[in-house]
This record gives sequence, structure tokens and C-alpha cells, in this order.
Amino acid sequence: MAYFRAFTAVFEPAERDPEVKMPFGHLVTDEESDMGTRIKAILLDEQGRQIKGISMYFQSKYSADDDDYHIL
Repeated sequence: MAYFRAFTAVFEPAERDPEVKMPFGHLVTDEESDMGTRIKAILLDEQGRQIKGISMYFQSKYSADDDDYHIL
């Protein structure tokens, strides 16, 4: 839960500032992004709780996709 809160604390203010969704590379192309670019990777050290936290974050924002889709 702590990593979920950490990712939320980083990404939600980042979306509020320019008032656009974060352009995650596995969800949009550069052309589809409001910013003309996208985040193509988020580096984690493969510690299980970090992966679970980012998975929970993506599930909370994009519930139509399963968590494996976002992580892989």
C-alpha cells in the first residue's frame, strides 16, 4: 500500500499541473499524447512490493486492463 500511495503522490500532481493525463507509453503513442511524447519506462528494482504498488496504481486509473498488462 505504501508504494501505491507513493506512485499516486507522484503521478496525480503531475497530471494536475498541465491538466492532462500522464502519457504512459504502453497506453498511447507519441502522436496520441497531449504532450507529443510519452513515458516509455518506469524503472523499479523488481522488488515485489514496488511492482504490486505500481500495479495497484494502474488498476486504480485504468481498471479496464488487468494488472499484468500494465506491468509487462
